[in-house]
Amino acid sequence: MLRARRMADDDVLQCLEVDPGYTTEWVWQLERQEWGDELSFRLRPAQLPRPRTVDGYPIEPSLDDRLAQADFALLLEDQAPVAYVLAQLVGTTVQLDLLVVAPAWRRRGLGRRLLGEVRSWAQRRGGQRLAVTVEARNYPAVRFLRKQGFIIRGVRDVVSRDDEVTLELVAGTG
Repeated sequence: MLRARRMADDDVLQCLEVDPGYTTEWVWQLERQEWGDELSFRLRPAQLPRPRTVDGYPIEPSLDDRLAQADFALLLEDQAPVAYVLAQLVGTTVQLDLLVVAPAWRRRGLGRRLLGEVRSWAQRRGGQRLAVTVEARNYPAVRFLRKQGFIIRGVRDVVSRDDEVTLELVAGTG
């Protein structure tokens, strides 16, 4: 039986065993087009020639540091952690920092459950929107977030640890 509880400092080592990695056959591809002084960008899904597995480690900054900064840290466990989420309230925006579900537990509604908990928490504290930054190569996460009502608000290129394009997504708390 899954139990939800606040994540504590001494949960970090066990949470590091929850694999944030993923495998995908798709990525978001950023296309740039110029017409004189005009510049436009288009994001489109692109299928990879073969599945790509992305290791989710190391988590930088460390999970300890992220937990210390989090205003909201919720853990789902079934004898051991199977999913967790960290978020921080900045003004009226809740910045999702991490939402991790163990591979064996994915596609069972746990991500949606954690996101629902974050939304409820945000509403109680006057949060009006959720924001998250995701690497464009993390197609499964972007697809999940879009299904949960997030829209792509912006694109940043060459800002992540691997010089990857990142997408900024936002959604309302209601």
